[in-house]
Amino acid sequence: MIRKSGLKLSRQIILIFVIWMVTVILIITGLVQRTIITISEENAFVYLEQQETKYHYTGEDNYVKSEDASSYFNLPGQIHEGDGTASLFDPDHQINTDDINGFQNELLAYSKDKEEGVFDFDGDVYYFYRIDDKDGIWVSFINQLDIIRVSNDAIIQLLIPILIISGVGLIGAVFWVRYIVRPLREMEEQVQKISRRDWNQQLIIPRSDEVGQLAESIDNMRQQLIEQDQMQQRMLQHISHDLKTPISIISACAESIQDGVYPYGTLEETANVILKQSNRLNRKVKDLLYVTQLEYLLSQDAREYQSVDIQAILEDVTFQMKYRFPQFEWEIELKPLAFFGDEESWRIVFENILENEVRYANTKLIVRTDEDSVYLANDGEPIAEDVISNIYNPYVKDEKGHYGLGMTIVSRTLQLFNYNITITNGDMVEFVIRKQEEKE
Repeated sequence: MIRKSGLKLSRQIILIFVIWMVTVILIITGLVQRTIITISEENAFVYLEQQETKYHYTGEDNYVKSEDASSYFNLPGQIHEGDGTASLFDPDHQINTDDINGFQNELLAYSKDKEEGVFDFDGDVYYFYRIDDKDGIWVSFINQLDIIRVSNDAIIQLLIPILIISGVGLIGAVFWVRYIVRPLREMEEQVQKISRRDWNQQLIIPRSDEVGQLAESIDNMRQQLIEQDQMQQRMLQHISHDLKTPISIISACAESIQDGVYPYGTLEETANVILKQSNRLNRKVKDLLYVTQLEYLLSQDAREYQSVDIQAILEDVTFQMKYRFPQFEWEIELKPLAFFGDEESWRIVFENILENEVRYANTKLIVRTDEDSVYLANDGEPIAEDVISNIYNPYVKDEKGHYGLGMTIVSRTLQLFNYNITITNGDMVEFVIRKQEEKE
């Protein structure tokens, strides 16, 4: 037995879930981060306009000093009129940059002619917003890094519930996988038992989903195997008895001849009995071998068959049957008809059907053909529906104690050649053979 390597189904499902979860988190994080940063940058000027924290210029190197620190933006500043040593604007509200250096100079230079904008200083990006009012000129600014920092804080706050939800989902997935895999393991154990012909234990999985349906199918298979095994045992016993009887007769006759005794009167009659039983034994063995051969052919790929003259075969078969069973009335009406297959197989099909009909006929048999079908009928008792459903089963015995080997050969041969057979009850019991309709 070949054992395949790889992860178990439960681990595969959990791994897929984890990969999916991590992928979703990364995508959401990237999208949210980009969205938050974009929105923050787009609204930076709104933040600056609405900034209420008071800053003023003192003339010191730090440029601004805060009176009320902001919780998010710790770098915004406002420039307004004061009594410091350096004046940032003139009485006409024009910014004066004569005494401003460095960052202040850049900020005032950019805000001199613009109400809002962005500038770069020492590799950092700053946003500024300018307001002119009766008190002077106010300029607020913020570093882009602070916007990013705020965005990251927001993302972290968002990731916490996402991670919690994902963790809960992972735990739920583990329990769900166990719920799915546990019955699969039970079914695996049951199938292994069935492979060892240990099929006495019933498989019960109380679920109505696909897993439950699969379990029900496996248990139905188990029951069918039990029934088939029982029928095989009965058939083997019957076949053994059928084979044992002619063998015993042949053996007894041969021993008697050696002793100079002729159980059936004369040597010739005794030899005829031996020959008759040998033919009977040979026919049983041939039937068993032929069924096995048909089963093998059905398992192979479709083959091409030649056209066979059914009219000629039926003329020959019915002639022999009329000779063997002259006590019946034979009504024969044959028209030209050709089927695909091989001649010997079709001969065996018709012989088996007619021998079955002779067994149950009262006085009359009918054999006829038309342009596409063969009709074989007898005037015996109607066949019960339960018998019709099992008539092609080789392990089922009929009312007269015969097993269905002959009709099994018929069914398998027609299946091999792509023909079907139907049985109808009416004034006569009729077997009809015709070509199967092609499925669209």
